[in-house]
Amino acid sequence: MGYRFTLEDVAFLGSPAGEAALAEIDQLALTSASYLADVSTARRLAGDRAPMLLETVLLRRKALSKLDVSGWLFTDDALQQATPWQVAAHRAQRFAGRVVHDVTCSIGTELVHLNGFALGSDLDPVRLAMARHNTGRPVVQADALRPVTRDAAILADPARRDSAGRRRWRPVDFTPRLDALASVYQNRDMAVKCAPGIDAADVPWASEIELVSLDGQVRESCLWTGSLATPGVTRRATVLRSSMDDWTITDASPDTCPVTPPAEWIVDPDGAVVRAGLVRNFAAAHGLAQLDPRIAYLTGDQPPPGIRAFRVIEYGRYSEKSLRQLLAKHDVGRLEILVRGLDVDPNALRPRLKLRGEAEATVVLTRIGHTPTALLCKAERIAG
Repeated sequence: MGYRFTLEDVAFLGSPAGEAALAEIDQLALTSASYLADVSTARRLAGDRAPMLLETVLLRRKALSKLDVSGWLFTDDALQQATPWQVAAHRAQRFAGRVVHDVTCSIGTELVHLNGFALGSDLDPVRLAMARHNTGRPVVQADALRPVTRDAAILADPARRDSAGRRRWRPVDFTPRLDALASVYQNRDMAVKCAPGIDAADVPWASEIELVSLDGQVRESCLWTGSLATPGVTRRATVLRSSMDDWTITDASPDTCPVTPPAEWIVDPDGAVVRAGLVRNFAAAHGLAQLDPRIAYLTGDQPPPGIRAFRVIEYGRYSEKSLRQLLAKHDVGRLEILVRGLDVDPNALRPRLKLRGEAEATVVLTRIGHTPTALLCKAERIAG
């Protein structure tokens, strides 16, 4: 557990004296090798305030990989739960021109991206003080389930309970509960951020469910209601990328695609596309086919731009013996193993393959019809 900040701590850290003290502590390396000595130096420089200064400096450094901010105040839990800035900025676009109430604002990582008038509220007074410092927006202490605004659009980011490795989440796994939020704000336009594993059947009040990935990692679902939802769309996948253009696809687009044997390329759609159930829509948009109607791998003669795709070298029926022979034939010594539709653990399989070659390859293990299939490929980044 991280340092427990108080309102007095926040007041000091946000003062000129606090910023000067933080700048002094920030000169310390605070690496694993120097940490003990640096802590002693911090105690000599700052006395009893050393713990909160050290924690703030470390959290600010940690935040650099996630948030496009400087000079912010954090708690450890709030930073862990914070939405990456690219995702928050993307969501804020739908609120453009609206009065917005962020009913679970925490330290303000969503609030700061909202254009126009935006109000934040939360139950934690320390996080509210940090949000006020971080964003300069008005914030009030209030329960998310007891509205303090009337006509504003609502943004909510309920806390998730311990995941325990689960892939499916239920409305009761969040605080506040998703169904409670839906009931309280049933006549409001609302966006609710939640875990990617939420099932549409558990949130029938959500007009549109958007799955969002960032640089290949599925980050969240966003549940949209009222006029914030897109007419004619119930499912959306949004792919955000730091180094390339973002893109989106919905269930309003065509989903007619063939099922064919492997062609020149194998395409593994982004996880947001798969989680949103839009594999066929993605295939139709890019002239691809499915290898099997129940498996997410796609194939075609030209992969979409800007993705990592797999050029097929050779394929056939999968068994460990036949795969070992195929890899030896192509002198493969470094192997990426991708699996869908087969009960194969790549980490358990790899040592049994006894790789000794010089070449590098990817093997896609999947089921085509009733046939377990291995496709030996070369991974390539497609220009976009």
